Amino acid sequence: EEDIHRHRNIDFAIDAFLVGGILIIGLYHLGLFVLKRKETSNLYFMLLCFSIAIYTGVSGECLIPYLFPQMGMETLMRFVLFAIASSLLWIFTFIHSAVDECYPAVIIKTINGFLILSGFAALIAPLQIVLWTHVITQLIMMIAMVITIIALLLSLRRKPLEAGVVLIGFSILSIAGVNDVLYFHNIIQSMYLIPLGLFI
Repeated sequence: EEDIHRHRNIDFAIDAFLVGGILIIGLYHLGLFVLKRKETSNLYFMLLCFSIAIYTGVSGECLIPYLFPQMGMETLMRFVLFAIASSLLWIFTFIHSAVDECYPAVIIKTINGFLILSGFAALIAPLQIVLWTHVITQLIMMIAMVITIIALLLSLRRKPLEAGVVLIGFSILSIAGVNDVLYFHNIIQSMYLIPLGLFI
């Protein structure tokens, strides 16, 4: 029992470190946006960092419920699903902004429109509807990942440096995202990797 408690404390400390580090990265990009208002990609990346910080805090060793023990399981689940939809919204918006609007307008509007609805549903809709919405969100995520990789590969001709860097980073986050989906559904024995993927 002591070993279990010790390992849990270590995992909790790692989650706290990741949340703190991600928030610092987010604040750094907020500072960049304040200095250069025209580069909106910094704003979107900051929002992505804050969303993943929330996701990290309510998944894994559940840092936020530890700080707020009165939080119920339903509220915790809603925060998890909101953070997932929010993170997906901002990562696709960031990529679209950073790589010179690499998505066709109709695709990015469709993806983001659904993710916005999914995020609001996670907070206010009946839980049963929220869970079904989350399943659709995961399908949208998989489709959007494929579309994003294709869009970035096509953008390599126009902007090889920007598209190449974003493609590498997005590929790492995509692998981490697939891992998290499989782990969430108890299909594999692993851990949540999205926060580590953002650091890499």
